[in-house]
Amino acid sequence: MWQRKKNSLVLSVILCMAVVLAACGSQSENSSGSTPLSSPQQTATKEPLTRIYKDDTGKEIEIPTHPQKVVANYYVGHLLSLGVKPVGVASQFFLDSSYLKDKLAGIESIGDNGGYNVEKILSLVPDLIIVNEFVKPEEVEKLSKVAPTVTIKYAGSDMFVHLNKLADILGKSAEAKQWVDQYQAKAAKIKGQLMANGKQAETATVLQFMNKQVFAYFENISITIYQTLGFKVPPKVKEMNPDNKTGFAKVSMEVVPDYAADRMFVIKPYDTLSDAIYKEVLDSSLWKSLPAVLNKHVYTLDNKWNGNDPISMDAQLDDIVKLLLN
Repeated sequence: MWQRKKNSLVLSVILCMAVVLAACGSQSENSSGSTPLSSPQQTATKEPLTRIYKDDTGKEIEIPTHPQKVVANYYVGHLLSLGVKPVGVASQFFLDSSYLKDKLAGIESIGDNGGYNVEKILSLVPDLIIVNEFVKPEEVEKLSKVAPTVTIKYAGSDMFVHLNKLADILGKSAEAKQWVDQYQAKAAKIKGQLMANGKQAETATVLQFMNKQVFAYFENISITIYQTLGFKVPPKVKEMNPDNKTGFAKVSMEVVPDYAADRMFVIKPYDTLSDAIYKEVLDSSLWKSLPAVLNKHVYTLDNKWNGNDPISMDAQLDDIVKLLLN
């Protein structure tokens, strides 16, 4: 009887040892096999789905790391140049004559400042909304309830600053650099052609007829003419904006000739109310006596030249070649 108990005890010990050895073998097999499903290193390098961004109003906003559905009231050309097609933009981009008009297929209109269609924006299910500082705070508050809403200030910065800010928000810094490099190379080539023809050192004035008034545009608005191609600002125009802090100023019709330059670029009106003053200025004896008019150095531009986004500015370079070099 004692022998049977002894045999049973031995058998139990043997079985226990077998289980332990099997477990060890299994652990060894797992540790020497293929890469495990997860590791601390993989977890540490995984990109977060959201991040905190401080916009131009000083607000810290949680935004998607890689936004997929963007609504914007402005900066449409900037977004498109970065390879981002917004799902909704302000209706002004559909109405105005612009270089962007044929690139808006599939994009929805969301209304305009003071009357954005929140229900329409909701239906687009955006994960990010981008606005400029001209959207009223109460409207920004409404939009923020739909999706994270970031404000990028338009005033006081040029297109390149806006582009880099948007690239940061959208995770498109490489695309921004690529666009800027291509643009600068193209501009340098055209600038060289202008210099070879003796035109690059000349003065230029840009006039806009709008809302029954005449406006002179400055360097931070007429970027293509002044900053990119290097035309000089006439002294009288420079006096109106010594610190280059504003984009344009109203000019009395009677003193328009005082702002004359070697080259005159005139943006014709897009509203019928300004047609009369446009025709009055161009038919006046003072205008017709200007050296630029006599030398046929006046160039009529359409409203597309109001655009200072990447797509518009690139197209303006093509226009300049046609106007001045062909």
